[in-house]
Amino acid sequence: MLDFQGLDVIGEQWKRIPKYICNDLIYFKKKYIPIISFYAYSIGDYLLNGFYLFSLPLRYFLPNLTDDEYYLILLNIIIIIFSFIYAYLFYIIHPNMFTVRMTSCMVTAIITGLVIIISLLVNSYTKILKIIFKKPIKSKGAVEIDTKEHVYAHPDCTGKLQDFSSLGVQTLYDVLLHGLKAGGDRPQFSYRKSSSEPFQSYTHKQVFQITKETGSGIASLGLEISNKTFVGIYGSASINYALTLYSCWPFSLVPIGIYDSLGQDGVRYIIRHAQIEIIFADDLTRVKHLIEWKDDTLVLKIIISFIEPTLELLKAAEEKNLKLLTYDKLRELGRNNLIDFTPPKINDIALIMYTSGSTGEPKGCIITHENFITAMFGCATAIDLDSLAINEVPRALNFLPMAHMFGCGTVVAITYLGGEVGFWQGKVDKLLDDFRDFRPTLLSMVPRLLNRLYDKVRSEILKKGLFGRILFRLAINNKLALMKCGDFSKNTLWDKILFNKIRQQFGGQVRRVVSTSAPLSAEVGRFTRAAFSCSLIEAYGQTECVIGCWQTLNDMESGETGIPTIFNHIKLIDVPEKDYYAKDNVGEICIKSKAVFSGYLKDETKTREVIDDKGWLHTGDIGRWTPHKTMTIIDRKKNMYKKPLYRVRSPA
Repeated sequence: MLDFQGLDVIGEQWKRIPKYICNDLIYFKKKYIPIISFYAYSIGDYLLNGFYLFSLPLRYFLPNLTDDEYYLILLNIIIIIFSFIYAYLFYIIHPNMFTVRMTSCMVTAIITGLVIIISLLVNSYTKILKIIFKKPIKSKGAVEIDTKEHVYAHPDCTGKLQDFSSLGVQTLYDVLLHGLKAGGDRPQFSYRKSSSEPFQSYTHKQVFQITKETGSGIASLGLEISNKTFVGIYGSASINYALTLYSCWPFSLVPIGIYDSLGQDGVRYIIRHAQIEIIFADDLTRVKHLIEWKDDTLVLKIIISFIEPTLELLKAAEEKNLKLLTYDKLRELGRNNLIDFTPPKINDIALIMYTSGSTGEPKGCIITHENFITAMFGCATAIDLDSLAINEVPRALNFLPMAHMFGCGTVVAITYLGGEVGFWQGKVDKLLDDFRDFRPTLLSMVPRLLNRLYDKVRSEILKKGLFGRILFRLAINNKLALMKCGDFSKNTLWDKILFNKIRQQFGGQVRRVVSTSAPLSAEVGRFTRAAFSCSLIEAYGQTECVIGCWQTLNDMESGETGIPTIFNHIKLIDVPEKDYYAKDNVGEICIKSKAVFSGYLKDETKTREVIDDKGWLHTGDIGRWTPHKTMTIIDRKKNMYKKPLYRVRSPA
């Protein structure tokens, strides 16, 4: 035990403490520095290896420092230890002077500790320093460019609406060509049939060849190759759906997505309304339904099945005067009768997407190539998608229906960058397996799945009791504080304890998370940002305008949908029947952009109801500008039931 009984007798000797410290430092410099310098060359490697070994605990708890900073801390710790050893040896020789010597050693230790702190503050910019001293990065807010009509724009686009003409891409056919040039022999589409199998891939070159074979096969069946020919695709998100979609655009054909959530009456209505002559179906149940629905009101002539049909189906199709053949057979026909591409023009129809319809029958939204490309570049710019392709190949796993713009747009955007799109097995309980094994860098999600992920993690945390809940909150708050300062590192203590395990379930490579189709709660949004340690972008849009608002990368607010893209202008108009007025920064959202659709198929009346004479799309949604000028959705102009566009059951 240390003895401090001599404190009352040493008197004036306390004044000698600074002298002792100086003498210690001078003695060390004169006696040991020359020796260390003499042997430094020969023992340098051993010292570095030893320093590295003893610095391993520091590297675990302070993972983001440089080697010099680790060695600085370790050296100071060694000085402190040897100071006390030196004091103990001095006590053995001069026990009466121990208190003064011990005090000088303590002062030396304190000074050494201050050196550590000052060194860290000045040189290393540790995580704590970033939280305390570094100002959070402010996200951009929308800018009002017309105070009379309350029109808002992206802060980088306050004048005339921008277009993409300078990019040299005008149609989706151009997108495929750009992807082919960027991707070449790299994988473009990947898929697998079970979790026990590896992903199989088609390269960009192979996909491009398949599109030519498929389009040529359609021509060999006697259909007109033009922008007036509609091609139905009846199925869920799959590689076959994507291949069919991509086969239409080089030949100016118009794909139309058909999905089961519309109900059988809705599906029959689309086929009849659009007068579809050829439909691709991804399973035999859908093939059977198409055959059964065939009557005099449908002009359907050809069914292409991705699965070998049974003899019964072949016979039933023949009785209905329908031509039924497999996708492989269609490609073979095209391979033997190849024709040249007939590229579309910028104002040609790219695709027709039927909305579920708030009231009445589904409405077919006409999306031109200009509409689609404008929306795609607006979204890609908002999330800085190009940066994902700088150091690695961008990848996305698609499980969302491609009959809707979110799923379709994600696939096309990754194609443009020469990236790779994986397709899930189609089994909800295997979705996490697909994420883990494919390792996407872009995560396109719907709130339902993010809610499920949050609930699952939170339920595990609750089992840990009060201490676990406190740590959970500390982890989220700490990560968000770092991210608001621009630090998205993934090797903090909180990552090692909690978040790395979550990220590994999704492959561990996610760089962006995009959520749309429904509002995301603030609590789930905060958790998602912290868990993936990357930007979470919440977006607002509808089929008629694709996307209206996107959050910027630095926007860390949850429950908001960001600002207009660089290709959009947005204004709010009064809704007096609900007491909403634009002067109060609340009203019906109206959007003007080249991304706004061209109208409803064969329905001029309803088109005029939503697009006014000045080209503004009236969305029917009520929005509010927040104090920092981002949009939040608060209501509908008309309280009506709207069927969900799609639903993906959350995996357990």
